[in-house]
Amino acid sequence: MKATDNRYYSENAEGDRMALGEAMLERVLSHIHNGNQDNALWQHFAKKAQDMRAGIGPVKDPLFLLHSNVYYLRDLLEEAEDEEALDLLDDMERDFF
Repeated sequence: MKATDNRYYSENAEGDRMALGEAMLERVLSHIHNGNQDNALWQHFAKKAQDMRAGIGPVKDPLFLLHSNVYYLRDLLEEAEDEEALDLLDDMERDFF
């Protein structure tokens, strides 16, 4: 699965980019809720995501939230052994961040 794969892009590339960011954010949040909910860092991240989705805060962009935590996300995804998400994160780093 590649971020640059045509399945992710249509004539509305910005909308596709945001949808991909939202899908990755949802995947990360599922890993947080399935074993990392007691970790203060991930509690804070999940709160930021919740606020962002509610329109609270300066930035309402899932890619910005993911980008500003990319190194921690890599650790989370490695712990979860989510190879597909790690590949996608690599693509996102190259193409979007």
